[in-house]
Amino acid sequence: MKKVALAFTALITLTGSAFAADMAPHAYSKAAGPMMAAPSWTGFYIFGGAGGGLGGADSGVESTGVTTPLGGTFGPAGTTLSRDQRQGGSGWFGTVGAL
Repeated sequence: MKKVALAFTALITLTGSAFAADMAPHAYSKAAGPMMAAPSWTGFYIFGGAGGGLGGADSGVESTGVTTPLGGTFGPAGTTLSRDQRQGGSGWFGTVGAL
């Protein structure tokens, strides 16, 4: 029974492409029409813009008693040595134009 089913499946599979060769050809269709032209961008334009920004960064160092290369300390023990620094900036910009 398995051999008969296998033979029948092979027969169906192998004859399928033979029927496709006998199909009628597709009807001819014309190519699509030409595309419309892009719109023209000529004319008078006025434009403008503005913006701004700011930024900042803080840095600091704090130390209590700095050891020198010879083993001594800079300043009395418990003295706070510090350096604080702020870096940053701010600004604005603008643009105006006409064509």
